[in-house]
Amino acid sequence: MTRHLAVLGLLLGTTGCIDNTAPRRTLDNSIGVIASGLVAPRSAAMSSRSVSILPAQVVYVSLSPNAVPTGVTATITNRETNAVIATAVVNGGFDPVSIAAAVDDTLGIEIATSVPDSVVHASLVVTARRPPRVVRTNPPPGGRDVPLNATMVIVFSEPIDSAALSDGSIRLLHDATPVAGTLRFGDDFALRVEFHPASLLASQTTYRLQVGTAIRDLNGAALDAPLDVLFTTATSAPATELMFASVSAGEFYSCGVTTTGEAYCWGAVPPSGEPGPRPAPVAGGLTFASVSAGGEQVCGVTTDGAAYCWGDIGYGQVPLDSATLRACVAFFYCPTPVPVPGGLTFATISSGNMQRCGVTTDGAAYCWGDDPFAPDVTTPRPVPGGLTFVTVSAGGSINCGVGSLYCGSVSCGVTTTGDAYCWGHLGGVLGDGSTTRSTVPVKVAGGLTFKTVSAGEQHVCGVTTDGTAYCWGVNADGELGDGTTTNSTVPAAVAGGLSFATISAGFTSNTCGVTTAGAAYCWGAYVSGIGFVGGQPPSTTPVAVPGGFTFATLSTGFGSHRCGMHTGGTAYCWGVNINGELGDGTTTQSAVPVRVGGQP
Repeated sequence: MTRHLAVLGLLLGTTGCIDNTAPRRTLDNSIGVIASGLVAPRSAAMSSRSVSILPAQVVYVSLSPNAVPTGVTATITNRETNAVIATAVVNGGFDPVSIAAAVDDTLGIEIATSVPDSVVHASLVVTARRPPRVVRTNPPPGGRDVPLNATMVIVFSEPIDSAALSDGSIRLLHDATPVAGTLRFGDDFALRVEFHPASLLASQTTYRLQVGTAIRDLNGAALDAPLDVLFTTATSAPATELMFASVSAGEFYSCGVTTTGEAYCWGAVPPSGEPGPRPAPVAGGLTFASVSAGGEQVCGVTTDGAAYCWGDIGYGQVPLDSATLRACVAFFYCPTPVPVPGGLTFATISSGNMQRCGVTTDGAAYCWGDDPFAPDVTTPRPVPGGLTFVTVSAGGSINCGVGSLYCGSVSCGVTTTGDAYCWGHLGGVLGDGSTTRSTVPVKVAGGLTFKTVSAGEQHVCGVTTDGTAYCWGVNADGELGDGTTTNSTVPAAVAGGLSFATISAGFTSNTCGVTTAGAAYCWGAYVSGIGFVGGQPPSTTPVAVPGGFTFATLSTGFGSHRCGMHTGGTAYCWGVNINGELGDGTTTQSAVPVRVGGQP
């Protein structure tokens, strides 16, 4: 799932030369590739279910921000073992990824860029020891208009010893006075350290974030050099008195629309990618009818039917014309809504992982974005077949294996006659009983009449007009909810006999739904919403969400958090909260729904 992948990787011992075929250039260790020495892998960092044997040692590789401004993806290869790992390039760099290695192994880095026929290469040699370095900070040096509720983030080149975190190693200063706050790791890898101020920062004030050489890595090596980061805060305090009409859970963030049409987001919000644990307004002054939070891009429909998207604009999700680039603070990442081209008037829109779909006011379905088997589609393209849709749902993209980021996706919709159709590149997920792919809509088997469908990463769920929930596709963690872990190419009824009003298929093998009585249930992986580490085992049947809340709608995220609108008009979120995606002002995970901040 994009740049936040928790991946096995290799890190390089020395900095090599990086060349563009036009022109060739060398990046030294201060501005380009950053490599660690060998490190024993952490079990938490290797917690993916796909990993059964931990490597003996790994090395971490990262790229400083803006080192390759046109970079899109980076592929790291151990030339001795042929191990490969890929990661996205964001703002010209990427955070550390690890790969199994030994001393003197040679690692190659290939960075695909937005420039046609231009690839950047690097060659690095692994060494036994290197001092840790700071890869990046947020706020960055010289940062301006930093939110008053900001969390300071320091990303290191390799895991840091927790014993080194103290007031003497990392601190925030106002003039010469230390600011009270707490230090904690912001990930399971001990690569990312967060400083949480105990109270709001002062407005329009200069602060100094200091990182000292008391920082040590797991081998006891000290930070290579101290760091001072000056930044200036913004003028306004966090939003208050918010009344949400709808809420949508994205990959590591959430967004909502108020009853007066303002859009707010929280968590690892595009374009910052850093924790903002309280709702922050979306710039641009637009009045939205709805928003849909996807992988790393949010899309919304204004009250006059115009579609806008913001965040990651790569993979064809927004055309990269000169006007778009000028509107973005960095290549492929737009902080403010960008109009979707084509002049269409939309009734609804759905953000998937790498693609978007919408239904116009006359019932025509359009999709755009990443197509793994064809050029990216930068302008909404009509879904073939001439069908009239009420709603559509854009699904996710799957990782097809080592060295290939995305190679499949699925989208589905419900027509005005209640028939469900699916299309895409995921064989066995279209619901027609086949294992083939289809670039045109195929009717879901079973003769069912649906009122809604929701496409996840590798499974699809829907609710029929009589309230019965059905799911089909991959079922490795029980995400189909039929009491088994057997895949199904046709709709399988969700067990339990519940009557559902709405359903949401997640992107980490889970599903949630709201019954006609307003009770919320989830099933599949991370059934409690607390995923990866410390979560509940998968469940093949619906499990009630604790707390006794009555929900009107519910949205599952791309990670393992969920958000919903209470029938009383209050927004709640629960689950993983590493990036502040629950919006309650903390980064503390919760299996019980917590109230999104800023509401009365």
